[in-house]
Amino acid sequence: MENSDQTSTIPYASLTDGTTGAALGLFKIGFENPDGDRSDTSRPRVVIGQQGGNYSPETYYYRQ
Repeated sequence: MENSDQTSTIPYASLTDGTTGAALGLFKIGFENPDGDRSDTSRPRVVIGQQGGNYSPETYYYRQ
């Protein structure tokens, strides 16, 4: 989403289908989730959800 870094503490892409949707959080190397971060911050990663939070390490997806 354009300017998502200005409307949220986490840059994201919005995924919508009618009245439902989710957000794809985009985490670059070194960026820590401001709500708490238990992921490997030395790697780029994404997380999908409907609200922010301190996600479990298994929730993040890493580039292979």
